[in-house]
Amino acid sequence: DVFVVKAQAPLDNSDDARGGIGRMVPQILLVHDQNQHFIRFVEEGETGHTAILRAILSQREQVIYLFAKFEMDSTLGESVRVFTEEYPEQKGHVW
Repeated sequence: DVFVVKAQAPLDNSDDARGGIGRMVPQILLVHDQNQHFIRFVEEGETGHTAILRAILSQREQVIYLFAKFEMDSTLGESVRVFTEEYPEQKGHVW
């Protein structure tokens, strides 16, 4: 079954973001469903990170709602596929 997830741009809590000099932290994206039964942090370098980040950055608020689906992978077991090419109407979600 296909469901909707919310993907958000990373929060930068590095020293640079606070006005100091420090190393930049890797960008970590937060992806979750409405009831937060599915929560996933997608780290920089993981499969799908760049596509999800581009989708997020295409939105003014840097939050996007995307379709997702649980799939079985013969080597990884159960995984979640997030679709970044087509996505639901963005205005109907309030979570």
